[in-house]
Amino acid sequence: MLVLVTGATGFLGRRVVRELQDRHHQVRCLVHTPGRERLFPDRSVEIHYGSVSDPAALADAFYDVEVVVHLVGIIRQRKRLTYDQINRQGVANVVEAAKGTRLKHFIQVSAIGA
Repeated sequence: MLVLVTGATGFLGRRVVRELQDRHHQVRCLVHTPGRERLFPDRSVEIHYGSVSDPAALADAFYDVEVVVHLVGIIRQRKRLTYDQINRQGVANVVEAAKGTRLKHFIQVSAIGA
């Protein structure tokens, strides 16, 4: 089963990726910051670079995915990253990208502070 993990390089995401691979799932990670994929040196994960703010990147990442584990969220706003952009619109973008795919399960984890 191919599982897309958004927020894969975050605190929870790293652990989710490890558990999915231990259970022999194919894992595709949506990575926002190039270089962060180094967190998975000995693991065969498929990396897609992009952001939940970029619908085109999401469309590419969703190809052939059966399960999404959406873990992207911020707990502190910054000048260029707001709760609305990431925790609301980002989720809406991920849900929109899921429409019309062969997705079987969508797992959403929210961040405190939203």
